[in-house]
Parts: sequence; C-alpha cells; structure tokens
Amino acid sequence: MAYQDTCGLNYEGNVHLSLKKLCEAIPKEFRNKVFCMHLDENITEEEIKNEGFNVSVLYK
Repeated sequence: MAYQDTCGLNYEGNVHLSLKKLCEAIPKEFRNKVFCMHLDENITEEEIKNEGFNVSVLYK
C-alpha cells in the first residue's frame, strides 16, 4: 500500500505528483494499492477513482 500526494496539474517544480504522471508510473493492476491524498482544486475524487486509484479519507 502507498499514499501519494496527488494534484491535477503537471508542471515543473510541483511537489505533488500529477494524476497523469501517477498513471504513467503505476500499472493498472497495482493502482488499487495506491491512496491519493492532499488533493488540490484541479482534481476530483471521481477522476482519481476512474483511473483505478483510491482516495485517502485523510486527504484534506
């Protein structure tokens, strides 16, 4: 299991990993073991779940 700070925007210097980069890094068969947290206003829980990841209940 892993917890990952996740954001909607992908730009250089961002301390959180964008959903796009997370999708590139984690194969679909392992995404159910990743919990996204500390979400920003540029991403929704629905988008994350549609890609096969979980959302931590402590994301805020």
